[in-house]
Amino acid sequence: MSGSTQFLLVNPEVISISSHRHDAEGDELIWETGIAPEGISDMGGRVVFGTLQAGCDSGGGAVIVASIFRQPEGELLELEAFEEAFVDSDALETLYDIARASLRQVLSFIEVQIDLPRKAPEPQIGYLTRQHEDRETEELYEEPGAS
Repeated sequence: MSGSTQFLLVNPEVISISSHRHDAEGDELIWETGIAPEGISDMGGRVVFGTLQAGCDSGGGAVIVASIFRQPEGELLELEAFEEAFVDSDALETLYDIARASLRQVLSFIEVQIDLPRKAPEPQIGYLTRQHEDRETEELYEEPGAS
């Protein structure tokens, strides 16, 4: 770890996981992360999602993992400072390890072997956005008697 900022993973979990036995378009390995722009001020942390996708000529899979990245001091870093510290953190490497172990397990069920690196590849970093219900959905769920 290059910097002095450390994070604790709070409630890491696998959100979704899938696998397939059909040919992938060549070997692939993608590690993407999404950081919540709004922090959790009373915890001094931010929600982070990670997506690991891997494929080969016999199949592949994908896993989405998530956790709160919390600073031990409880102080919430500004987004830019968080991202700088996050990229080189042991916590990000641990989130990748959770994703890698989960993906390896589900791939073993379908007898697909992909050599996933022990060290996390350079992550593609993005920011999470909230999706709001569209008007059509709101109209479908109007309160009874409203007209």
